[in-house]
Amino acid sequence: MLVFFALVLLLALSLFKYFPPSPVSEKASLDKFSSERAMKHLRFIARKPRPSGSAYHLEVKKYLINYLNDLGLEIQIQTFPYARGKKDLWLSNVIARIPGRNSNYALLFVAHYDSVEDGPGANDDGAAVAALLEMARWLKATPQLKNDIILLFSDGEEIGSLGVRAFLSEYSWCQKVALVFNFEARGSRGPVFMFETNEENGWIIKELAKAAPWVISNSLIYEVYKRLPLSGDFSVFKEAGFVGLNFAYIDGSHVFHQYLDDISSVSQRSLQNQGKIMVTLAKYFGEQESAPLLAKDVFYFNFSPFLIIYYTKTLFSLLNAVAVSLFLILLASGFVKKIITLKEILLNLLFFFLQLLFLIILIFLAWMIIRISFPTKEWVIKYNDRTFFWSLIFLSLAVHNLTQGFFRKEKQYFSFELAWLFPWLCLLIISFNVLPSANFIFLWPMLPYSFWLLLNLILKVKNETMSFSISLLISAAFAWPILSILGPCIYLIFSGLTLNFLTSLLIIFILSYLYFLINPIFNLMDQRFRLFFTFCCFLVAFILFIIGVHSSQAYLSYPRPSDFTPQWF
Repeated sequence: MLVFFALVLLLALSLFKYFPPSPVSEKASLDKFSSERAMKHLRFIARKPRPSGSAYHLEVKKYLINYLNDLGLEIQIQTFPYARGKKDLWLSNVIARIPGRNSNYALLFVAHYDSVEDGPGANDDGAAVAALLEMARWLKATPQLKNDIILLFSDGEEIGSLGVRAFLSEYSWCQKVALVFNFEARGSRGPVFMFETNEENGWIIKELAKAAPWVISNSLIYEVYKRLPLSGDFSVFKEAGFVGLNFAYIDGSHVFHQYLDDISSVSQRSLQNQGKIMVTLAKYFGEQESAPLLAKDVFYFNFSPFLIIYYTKTLFSLLNAVAVSLFLILLASGFVKKIITLKEILLNLLFFFLQLLFLIILIFLAWMIIRISFPTKEWVIKYNDRTFFWSLIFLSLAVHNLTQGFFRKEKQYFSFELAWLFPWLCLLIISFNVLPSANFIFLWPMLPYSFWLLLNLILKVKNETMSFSISLLISAAFAWPILSILGPCIYLIFSGLTLNFLTSLLIIFILSYLYFLINPIFNLMDQRFRLFFTFCCFLVAFILFIIGVHSSQAYLSYPRPSDFTPQWF
């Protein structure tokens, strides 16, 4: 049981930052950002669809102008033409400025207030607009910052980022802008990700790590985003050479650009998360003396709830060399000490592929059941995707414990570990050459696991063993970075790419390796408890799958969600 609780604690530490902050009451002091106060704005903004040029779009524009005027802010309205068929429309950016004490440059916070025609756009991008209004109130209620703050409520984002293009082409205030922070939503809930930055990101990532190390971000998110059929206002700023960051929450993507994107779908936690980021960035960069710079690209990822690790390409190459060298040292030492044989490694490598094949067959059968249940609408499960996601997690955990706990030969321990680590090493080398931004997924879990194997090899050569408590403590210490990196990446794939057959296979593959890399903890379980644990995992996976299929019937009349399949697939 102690091992089980250690696993739960490690998982909680790894996923802690993926729970958005609690909403703040409207009765909170005026120097606090309140999601409840922002929701009051959102209830008006997202009452109806507001495509650019529509009657309700004009009502929302008036609302923004009146509220900003009531705050006493310096505001300007930038109008620009848009030809829609045979009819010319005039669109409008609403821009507010809060001057600094002694400004060196301006920070630009951006959200678009138009929506698609099909939905009221409560999340896309009404929530960010409401958050900017609450931020404007916060700025007036707190001490004046050093640098200027400009709030851009852009128009025409849904029809080609027309408002931002107009702002950059003819507006004088943009000349002082040195930093851009854009806020979006591609879902209805979940934590806010920093998913895009400028090229030559070295400076901005280092400053983000100082200002808000709890913000969720890594190099892979941007790599995935580039391959999605999406674009927005920030892309225009980036093309124009601005330094900046792009933020969004993405879970619950079935509401994106649908009539379901209404006020009832908005998570106040996600809204509070947006506001917390806005306020934090304003406080930090609003007091900066030096202007933003372009610096050499860095690779970066979240390691713990309060730490962003970043490193240069030089260190990137060095760390990969260390990982490969460690594997070769382990392999050579095993052969020299006659602890492993080539035959054992090949057999265990075959065992790895057989387990993977078994999981693929199970996933294929599950998807066949879904397709039989919903012949032309298998996408309906995206409305209930969390249930199927957890079913995947428990299924792979059950298969892992079944194969590792009961079919693996203990005398072939090192042959097994090195054989299973070999495909991970291959992916490390491939990512190093083909997809460097994803390399951290393979590099950082492999390093602690290799050191763990090296420690066990030394003990075996010396014919020594560790006590249970010491073994549990060291196993947990090595497992934490593995869980901290792979656990969030699995969640990112699930929420970012949405659930389908191919993403299910990708999730299963990473889950299999996650369980393998923290196997030292599983090995400390009592055999009878491990058998009971395996049975429970199979049972929970089966029950969740049945519940998921049954409850998805309620969504058959819902619209087909937007497709977020990347160009890889």
